Amino acid sequence: MNIFFYWDNPANFPNAYSNNIKTAKAIHYDANIELIDAEKAKRICKEFHTDTGIRINLDIINIPAAKSDIVRLMALYLYGGWYLDCDLQIKRHLAYLSNNQDFVMFHRKDKFGGYWHTNMAFYLTEKHELALDVLKFIDRCFQTETLMYDVWSCTGPGAITAYTNLYGITKDNTLDFNEYFSGTGCVFKSIDSNTGTSWKYQQAFGILEGMSYNQFAMPKDAKHCNRLIGFLKHRKDKDIILMLKSHGELFITNKQFSNYVEELVSGGSEDLKNAATSLIHNVKRP
Repeated sequence: MNIFFYWDNPANFPNAYSNNIKTAKAIHYDANIELIDAEKAKRICKEFHTDTGIRINLDIINIPAAKSDIVRLMALYLYGGWYLDCDLQIKRHLAYLSNNQDFVMFHRKDKFGGYWHTNMAFYLTEKHELALDVLKFIDRCFQTETLMYDVWSCTGPGAITAYTNLYGITKDNTLDFNEYFSGTGCVFKSIDSNTGTSWKYQQAFGILEGMSYNQFAMPKDAKHCNRLIGFLKHRKDKDIILMLKSHGELFITNKQFSNYVEELVSGGSEDLKNAATSLIHNVKRP
């Protein structure tokens, strides 16, 4: 049995996530457990292209979560196994769920009374057509620049749920998310981290490199906006300025983000300094 996790750069892998991998290995002593990094991802991508003719350029993907979605789907198609988020702590051996199964998926209720399939954890056998169809969909989205500010729909659970019915995967033959991800008898436990909701903020800058900032894709919530700070250091000044102008007065209520804005005043480019100074002035005015 294969279990795949993904983290671009293991050098900055959070300790809590490292413990999750160790726990997975301790429980699954008889399984192949891989933490896929950027180099392994390129090899998987090349093998997937050789096998299917589909080439997805990982180097132009702006959002780490989107890259993780794609690489793990490729790994599942090529080798079969489990695809897990790094923030998941495993409580039981997963073979009891996946033995003699073509797929294992978990459904969650949506706010409209329907359901969707999570991609925090799921299992597919080798060469399962669901993984291939979702990757074809993602490739079309990239080629046509469709859903470029919506990770959930383009590479995440929305993309997977769009195809599950084609393969007879429904609410009736998948597992209830709440039963397996919460409570004392849970199989998976999601731990809190500083990266858990990063993609919700990052997607406003576009899934692919070189896209312009989209203020309407940014959450109107300052609670976790500090998770943007490291990401912003690699963005163009003009996009950061647009973000400060459209969301600055909300985000500056977050202490860590406020400190970041003050750093821009003292150490950013001239345009960034002016935008940060203006924001601080506007917030402090009576």
